[in-house]
Amino acid sequence: MSAIIRRYSTVVTKADLWADFSKRSASLGLKDAQLKEALLKGVAATDGPVSITDKAAKMRYASTPGMQPLFETAHTYLQQRAQRTYAAIERIERQISETTDAQVKANLLAQKNKMAVSAEQHNPEVKYTAEYLPENLDMSQAAFRHYAEQKWNNYGKMLLMERLETMSVIPDTMPTLNPEVDVTMEFPCSGASAVVPGAFLHSSTTMKPPTFTIQEFKETDNQLYTILIVNPDTPNVETNGFNTTLHWGLTNVLVSNTDIKVDFSKMCDAFGNNKHEICPYLPPVPEKNLPYQRFAVWVFRQEAAVAVKSARLNNPDFDIREFAQTHGLTAVGAHMWRSKWDRSVSAVREFYNLPKGRIFHPHRL
Repeated sequence: MSAIIRRYSTVVTKADLWADFSKRSASLGLKDAQLKEALLKGVAATDGPVSITDKAAKMRYASTPGMQPLFETAHTYLQQRAQRTYAAIERIERQISETTDAQVKANLLAQKNKMAVSAEQHNPEVKYTAEYLPENLDMSQAAFRHYAEQKWNNYGKMLLMERLETMSVIPDTMPTLNPEVDVTMEFPCSGASAVVPGAFLHSSTTMKPPTFTIQEFKETDNQLYTILIVNPDTPNVETNGFNTTLHWGLTNVLVSNTDIKVDFSKMCDAFGNNKHEICPYLPPVPEKNLPYQRFAVWVFRQEAAVAVKSARLNNPDFDIREFAQTHGLTAVGAHMWRSKWDRSVSAVREFYNLPKGRIFHPHRL
């Protein structure tokens, strides 16, 4: 083992690549100098890691003997490999600047992003930030998007699809979904806490429009989206079935890797008008004695700006599949919640000047 250490210790990079931010974003490094020193240089046996705050736990901590020399050797080797990767990225950037073929350029950009992840994904500072400081992730960096997507794939994406499929939002609204973006949602009256997909929410909580975040994992800075909220459980007494109601619609919503929040209150002009809104927000007001109603949020990626005539939106019987097909929309994300009648429904109806709700009574056959 010592021979291996000596072998690689003699090969040193021209510069400490991961400490050089002249061409790399400063967000790839740790801002806390003490934490960075402990992570890269190690700590005294009596001090314990900086990440451990409990004094007793620090005293009990014991690092594996010989770990630090091995770490430094691996760190040097990985930096050498990253240096070669960055050299290849520079060559690709030159090819991108020289080509005029859109498809070739797209392929080169995809290759560049993949190599940018490879160059930084084993950087200890990047790995530490992604694991323990998720609030500090700079999503303009491919390596951070890579780790964020991994985390989402391992839990958030699976939870979302489980709720959409077991509660039959798929296929009752859209036929299927391959999620590509992480959609989170919170309501002004929910205490600034993110809504878990499929959660039950009171009408008093959902009386104001929600705020969304749309996190893209591919590189983007000017992507347009359409957001629709539909309720496939609106009772239709005449047909003894259910219709789909459009509760809210936004189009041409601009989102980038770093600007991911969709806040309706900040999208209005000085007169309260919003050019993105195709349908005013209709709060959930479930009918009494009916089962719970599902409210599905669908996020579509647009190829270009779309123009929608609000007069053509038939709210009581909205066909979301036809709408998506007509406007060339691709479903890339979703969310959902559930609501039942509660005592706040009447107050919400009164606030929005909605007619009184119906009361359904069960009949024995």
